[in-house]
Amino acid sequence: MGRTSKVVRTSILGIVLNLILVGFKAFVGLVSGSISILSDAFNNLSDTISSLVTIFGVIIGGKKPDKGHPHGHKHFEHLSVFIIALVILGTASALTYESMKKIAKPEVATFDVPMLIIIFAGILVKIFISIHFSRRGKKLKSHALIASGKDAMFDVVISTGTLVGALISYFFNISIDGWIGVFISVFMFESAIEIAVASLKKYKKAKK
Repeated sequence: MGRTSKVVRTSILGIVLNLILVGFKAFVGLVSGSISILSDAFNNLSDTISSLVTIFGVIIGGKKPDKGHPHGHKHFEHLSVFIIALVILGTASALTYESMKKIAKPEVATFDVPMLIIIFAGILVKIFISIHFSRRGKKLKSHALIASGKDAMFDVVISTGTLVGALISYFFNISIDGWIGVFISVFMFESAIEIAVASLKKYKKAKK
């Protein structure tokens, strides 16, 4: 099996796992009324889109050199990583807006034990994705997979924050939901900028 096929298979695994997380977290967020859980769900949705972009980028990047691209198409993979960063930035902007509205009009979200277990399970899944993508990315020398693995580790921090917020709401009936949403957005902005800068540097290097 070639490099392209291995990267695509890894990305498809990420898509499946992230879609499962999106479904469960969206359900918990809607039932509980938690903007931070919904934010986390949308963040996982952006990861799904990122994996789709990765697949597109690596397939195009794996094409052989032609007259228009005598040095090959590898720079397309780096461009796909930049698009991933733009997707994350767009999602973070939308979540910041919704979180600020929640801060202005706070409401205590309602959680039960199964919901908390789902959030915790999501953290474990993200840890697996981060480790698996990072290892595969280094082995296959795929900047896109490495970036996705790094973003997944940011997601671990984000999901841990949402779990802390949910536990505070569950035990103390206090709402910090909007602030957790802002916290998530800040991490997403930081991750997106870092990924964008790295991808542009690699793109310029590939074009030389």
